[in-house]
Amino acid sequence: TTRPGQEFMSNNDCCFLFLTERCNLACAHCYVNATPSRGSDMNLETAQSALDLFGRLDIFDLRLTGGEPTIHPHFGSIIELAAHRGFSIGLVSNGQRLIWRERDTDVFERLSRCWISVYGTTPEAHSTVAGYGSRPLWEIVNRVGALAGAGYPVGISVLVRPAELGGLIDFVAKIAVAGVKRLRFLPLQNDGRGTTLPDA
Repeated sequence: TTRPGQEFMSNNDCCFLFLTERCNLACAHCYVNATPSRGSDMNLETAQSALDLFGRLDIFDLRLTGGEPTIHPHFGSIIELAAHRGFSIGLVSNGQRLIWRERDTDVFERLSRCWISVYGTTPEAHSTVAGYGSRPLWEIVNRVGALAGAGYPVGISVLVRPAELGGLIDFVAKIAVAGVKRLRFLPLQNDGRGTTLPDA
């Protein structure tokens, strides 16, 4: 029998769980307008209910995002719950905390993939968009390369503005030298704070 809603689904379906509206950065492009002081966190009971619902719908491809999901007060518990229930867990993070804390390597062992965001293809573009508090571009890239070399499913997700398209080949070459094995490009979205960010 088909459960309500399943007739619209396929084997490629995934579910996104926005754990928090808050972020430890306040990037100039943010489409959800996240900041360290704005917004609330999903409570643990709601997260559990969401996982229950996804399971009933036979959707086990889970993507955790936000805001910055790793600052959620129950982030570790939600990862444990999802892993215990058999979800394939993806994570989108700015990595400012996660990729430098040795005790968080057990989180990576539960992930099927993890995308660490950078905000441009040059140090200048990255620091302009990410603003105060972000680690430098190549420091992030080199750390992700080291984690990838250790066998963790970590990659780089890079925000690209039209003016940066000409430098992509050089950027990809540098990413490869750093040991990064997974790379994806995301175009600037013209919503949230991105409406005020120039293309250049």
